[in-house]
Amino acid sequence: MKISRIPILIFFLITFFLYFNIGKASINNDAQFWYSRTNNFISAVIRRDWYETFQNPKPGVTVMWVSGLSLRIFLNLYEAVFHFRPNLFTYETFPYVHFSVIAPLVTIVLVSFVVFYYVLKKLFDSDVALFSSILLFFQPIVIGLSRNFHSDAVTMAFMLMSSFFAVYYFTYARKYKWLVISGITAGLALLSKSSAVFLIPYVGFVCLVDFLYVKTRPLDYIFSYIIWFTLLSFVFYALFPAMWVSFVPVLNWIFVEEGLTLVTTGRDGINPFWYYIEPLFRILTPWFLIFLGVGIVSVFIFLKKESRVVQKRILMFLGFIFFYFIQMSLVKQKMDRYLLPILPFMGIIGGYGVSKLYKLVLKYRKHFVLLFLILNLSHVLYYFPNYLLYPSMFGKDQFGCSMCSNIGEYLNSQPNPSDLKIISLSNKLHRLQPFVKGKVYSTNEVLPNNWTPEFVVTSMQEQLPIQYSRCVLDTLIGFRGINYWKIYSCK
Repeated sequence: MKISRIPILIFFLITFFLYFNIGKASINNDAQFWYSRTNNFISAVIRRDWYETFQNPKPGVTVMWVSGLSLRIFLNLYEAVFHFRPNLFTYETFPYVHFSVIAPLVTIVLVSFVVFYYVLKKLFDSDVALFSSILLFFQPIVIGLSRNFHSDAVTMAFMLMSSFFAVYYFTYARKYKWLVISGITAGLALLSKSSAVFLIPYVGFVCLVDFLYVKTRPLDYIFSYIIWFTLLSFVFYALFPAMWVSFVPVLNWIFVEEGLTLVTTGRDGINPFWYYIEPLFRILTPWFLIFLGVGIVSVFIFLKKESRVVQKRILMFLGFIFFYFIQMSLVKQKMDRYLLPILPFMGIIGGYGVSKLYKLVLKYRKHFVLLFLILNLSHVLYYFPNYLLYPSMFGKDQFGCSMCSNIGEYLNSQPNPSDLKIISLSNKLHRLQPFVKGKVYSTNEVLPNNWTPEFVVTSMQEQLPIQYSRCVLDTLIGFRGINYWKIYSCK
């Protein structure tokens, strides 16, 4: 295969991995909340009850717009054809419902990946763009979180596009259309998650770095920044109906009450600046970390030899990594997935380093690219399609329930599966109910008519409650030789 065709192959591969079977993909822990939020949001818009569009201080508005409209269109079409509206978590229709809310989010991520490749080709060269794309696109954590019903991947996508087009505007083409796109996508990022407020000082940082290198009139940067910030503010206001009727209270709730809560509450006894180091080594593949190391060394060796325009671009992307890491480290509430927005920029540094290695293998360049692609594909293929099990190698399905469809397949293979009564020790019943034909209850629910369950489902970490001590272990549900769930039979 010609090297020039590799980007096309990469595009089709990542498209396949992102969209494959997303209707039956893993269901994340917060999916039930996003279903209710999107339903409530669209209903409030239809009623013109603008204040009720404020469903969450995240605020997650972009997710509620795109997934909510997609879900409403699907439900209306379904009702037109079959003359009834399906329940969201019903086994027979859930794959179609889930597809309708996930597909728009996946599409946004895919668009950001296309932007990632083509803008990097302009800012650096095709080698850096190719290797950076391979490093980023074929991370199981990136693919897996992009397939979740959540705002994390969409936030990453819009933050990536906004920062890229800002750098593109200031360092490559001073055309206002790029500044406009950057401002609009910044507004969409902030509507997706309040942590994207990072973009406001970051674009100021981009202005400062470019000014220090170019030494042009400061008023040009001030004027450009005002335009960018105005567009961000307009998009945030225009697409968030609650802002139309309750401007100050909504802003206060998102950025003061909720913001301060996240900053000041979380797990105690952890080092704020070292906490996120360990997750990086757990959630990223060894190849990503190795080539990131190569990239960091290459920056130290080659940065001074690069042109001034390349130098400032690298400094801008390093600044994103450094300052976003600081921001999220200062926030006391910490989760591994909060690091998602910095992965594209870490991929760039890694891709820069790999491009330097690539120049050393004159006779074996084709083999080098293919080997690099295969190495980075290896973990994706190994964990296909349960990508989020990669950082959960100790028998903990931590990002949701990647194995719920497998649990469902086993339970549905039992006699009279529609009549099964199943106990799930987890309170997040929505994770299991859509995948089984029977009825699922949690241990804190009042069971009807004092019936006893046929099966009890627990994670590997959970112990069987004493009231079900008569139940016996029936089977283990695992993946690639690691068990994640236990199913007890109480028949």
